[in-house]
Amino acid sequence: MLAWLNTADSICLEAGSLATRIARQLRAELPEASITLLDPKRLAIIYLSLKKTDQEDALKLARMVQRFKFSELPTVTITSEQDQERRALAVEFEFIKMSKNKYMNRMHALFTRAGITKLLKRNLSSEKNRRKSQSLLPAAFHCEFERINAGIILLESQATQIEEQMRTILKQESAFTEMALSLPGIGLVTAFVLLAYLGDCSRFPTASQASAFVGLVPRIDCSGDTQRYGRIVRGCRPVKRIIFQSAWTTVRSSWGGDLKAFYLRKYPQIGKKKAIVATARKLIEVFHTMMRNGEMYRFSIDELISSKREAYGLIWPRTRAKGRRKNIVGNYSSLRATGNGISQR
Repeated sequence: MLAWLNTADSICLEAGSLATRIARQLRAELPEASITLLDPKRLAIIYLSLKKTDQEDALKLARMVQRFKFSELPTVTITSEQDQERRALAVEFEFIKMSKNKYMNRMHALFTRAGITKLLKRNLSSEKNRRKSQSLLPAAFHCEFERINAGIILLESQATQIEEQMRTILKQESAFTEMALSLPGIGLVTAFVLLAYLGDCSRFPTASQASAFVGLVPRIDCSGDTQRYGRIVRGCRPVKRIIFQSAWTTVRSSWGGDLKAFYLRKYPQIGKKKAIVATARKLIEVFHTMMRNGEMYRFSIDELISSKREAYGLIWPRTRAKGRRKNIVGNYSSLRATGNGISQR
C-alpha cells in the first residue's frame, strides 16, 4: 500500500482498532501526509447507505474529504499505542467484573432453587463465606456449586492480575495518580480508567469538551425560541460507567467539599438521579481543571491521600511538601493554568 501513496496525499480512514494501528504506521512511514480518522457513529453517509461495501464506503469517504474542510469533518484523535493498550486493559477488567456478577447471580439463584431464600448476595462475596454457605445446600446441588465457584475463583484471579498491572502503570505515572487520588471518589480502577481515556486532558481545550467526550451533556433540540434538552449523549462508556460510581462515593464522603455541596444543592431541585448526573459532570470538569492547572483537589488532605495510597498499594517517594496543593513535581508540572478550565465551585 505504501508503494502507491505520496507524501502530499490526504488519507482518510473510518475509525476502529485496526484503523488506528494503520494510521499510526502510515504516520511513521509518511510523516508529511495528512492522515485523518473519522467517527463512524457520525458518518450517516455510510451507516445509512443502502449499498454497503468497502469500495463504496471508501469512495464516499474520499468524496467527503474533497468536499468539506477538515474542521467540518467528524474526526477522532489517533491514540498512541500505549493509550490503546491501557484502554484494552480497562475494557478487559470491566468484562471480567461483569462476568463475575453473572456467576454470582447464578450462585444466588442456585441457593434460591434449593429453598434457601434468606441468603443475600453479599454473603457469597468471598471464598470463605461461599464455603460456609455450601453446607446449607442439599447434596444434589453440590456439583453445580463447585462448577460455579470454580468460575468465580478463576475470574477473581484474572481481576487480581489486571489490578496488579494497573498498579504498576499508576506507579509509573505517580504525579497523575497523586492528583487523581486527591479526589475523594477516585480509587485504583477509576484513576487508571481516567489515565487511559483522558490522560492529562491536554487534548480537551475546555472542561465542557471533556464532559461531552465522556457523555455527560444532554441532547439539545432547538427550534425558533424553543429549546428542548433530552437525555445525556452516549459518550465514552468505560469512563461514563465508572464515573457515576465515583460521584456517589464523593457525595457520601465527608471530604466531598464543593462537589458534595453541589449535589446537596441540586438534589431538592431536580431529584436524585439527575443530581448525580450533574455531579458526575462536575467531577469530570473539576478533574480537567486539576490536570490542566497541575493542582490537587483543594478540599483533600494529606492523610486521606496517604491512606488511599497504602490501601491500593501505590507507594512511592512523596513529590510534594505536606499540605501543599500546587506545583506537583512530575510529568504534569508543566500544565499550568490555561484559563480554559472551570471553577471548582
